[in-house]
Amino acid sequence: MLDRPTPVCAHRPHCDRPAVTPYRRRWGIAIVLSGLIGAPATSALELADLEQLLTTGDCVECDLNGADLRHLDLRGADLRRADLSESNLYQVQLDDADLSGANLEATYIGHASLRRVNLTEANLEDSRIIHTDFSEALLWKTNLEDAGLDSVNFQSARLLQANFEDALLIRIDFRLTALCGTRMPTGLQFNRNCGDATLLEMNHPD
Repeated sequence: MLDRPTPVCAHRPHCDRPAVTPYRRRWGIAIVLSGLIGAPATSALELADLEQLLTTGDCVECDLNGADLRHLDLRGADLRRADLSESNLYQVQLDDADLSGANLEATYIGHASLRRVNLTEANLEDSRIIHTDFSEALLWKTNLEDAGLDSVNFQSARLLQANFEDALLIRIDFRLTALCGTRMPTGLQFNRNCGDATLLEMNHPD
């Protein structure tokens, strides 16, 4: 059984992980919720989950399917195992957020910042990602099958056993990226910049 790789900030005593404050943007809560109230497909539970995210920044296992999260500051948010499928993440800030195990299938991510984000075992199948920064992010067993990526920055990120099969990759920055056991669109498996520490993260037994 493989140990999970350690997120970038976990062992840095002075790592800048900004807390998500009770939303410095109360107007943001009002705008997002007003856009959903009255929508027939939006349940009271979904609205409650969205309000929880916007108020506290913590929304583990929340149902945010189809949510409009444009322009929001969600740095450091805890969204583990959340359902964000078909959501709109245009110009969202998710630096240092934890999206491990989250479902982002068919999600739109545009002109966004996801630096140092944890996407361990997240599902981004069929997502559309443009002009987005994933520098220093952790993508361990992350699924990006059939995704479309254009002008995306993975500089210094760790892509460990990630899956890009049948994905469209245009103008991708893989400088200093650890591509270890990562399956590319052609089906070939890449192993590049896989130092001993990275390989240990992937293969160290319990």
